[in-house]
Amino acid sequence: MATDRRVSGFGDLHFRESAHLALASASDVAQTDVASSHPQAFIVDDRRLRFSIDDQLGAAEADALRRILEALARDAVSGEASLQLPSGQRLSFRAGDTSDAHRLGPSASGAVEVEVDESETRPTIRTEAG
Repeated sequence: MATDRRVSGFGDLHFRESAHLALASASDVAQTDVASSHPQAFIVDDRRLRFSIDDQLGAAEADALRRILEALARDAVSGEASLQLPSGQRLSFRAGDTSDAHRLGPSASGAVEVEVDESETRPTIRTEAG
């Protein structure tokens, strides 16, 4: 399609129950079958779902992917996912987040403003070899 644009994203989410059921439920909530049209983007293991995509998608498919990640993150007990949309928006989804904080819109200048909370960065722990 001529209107397709590159969409990229990744994520690692963990669920209290089956990740397969979480994906099916998120598909129902998001009213999309984007997971079945892009099965290579979702790797499901018991209670863990890994997501990775770097593909040309139309606007409707990109929005469907956003909705499914939003629903998955709401149901997850830990983990996070991110999505870079064709519009230039970079969305971040954290497990259990029911707020709209991940919805980042363009500013008046058209640039996307992304706030980074430095308290949430994870330090690297190094130990001495014995």
